[in-house]
Amino acid sequence: MEAITKGEDGVILRNESFCIGCQACVIVCPWGAVVLDTDRDVAVSCDLCSGEPYCVDICPTGALQLASPKDISMKKRQFAAERIALSGPNTSAAVL
Repeated sequence: MEAITKGEDGVILRNESFCIGCQACVIVCPWGAVVLDTDRDVAVSCDLCSGEPYCVDICPTGALQLASPKDISMKKRQFAAERIALSGPNTSAAVL
């Protein structure tokens, strides 16, 4: 068993008993979601509360959402398209 594995549902699982505090996962996490708990010298990250993240349920502003990578990718594309549409015609491009 390894300190960090990916479950069948895509959720990243941690096994603190195998963590040696090397911080390799902290360095390579592309989202900055893994941090070192210096009191216990182990890596910690969100485990999605077994699929029902409490923080999303209690967020008073609705700023937190649980989304799949596919949903996030689609939202990024929609946001980019909206920005392009709102910026108007590209006046810096030369027409030949």
